[in-house]
Amino acid sequence: MVRDEVYRRKKYMAKVTGDAAKLRFDALKETMDEQIQARFAELATLETEIKRDILEPEGVSSIFIPQYLNVARQLYKLVQKFSGETLKNEAHVVLNKWFERGLKPDLLNAIAAKFGIPPKTFPSGGGGT
Repeated sequence: MVRDEVYRRKKYMAKVTGDAAKLRFDALKETMDEQIQARFAELATLETEIKRDILEPEGVSSIFIPQYLNVARQLYKLVQKFSGETLKNEAHVVLNKWFERGLKPDLLNAIAAKFGIPPKTFPSGGGGT
């Protein structure tokens, strides 16, 4: 059965009142904090390792390091959601996007390998920073 727009709006507005939202956040705050602490620690370690082990040895300019770390963050997010062929396909979309923005294919594949993602074959002529 399709719900009428008035009903949907009333239900939505009831959920977004300050009191209702506060109660939800208060009830979940401790659990949210525990989960985010673990994720932040993983991400900080991962970013440090990628910078130290992949980017700095290749002499990547400091102005481009944040872009490569963005690749790593996006791949990290995908690894949390997908596996197998779906992960590979989604990751290759991310790699291709950053390749088209000028990042080096070998470094993109090295970052992907850190997540167990197979290398992507890039067309010649792109990448370079």
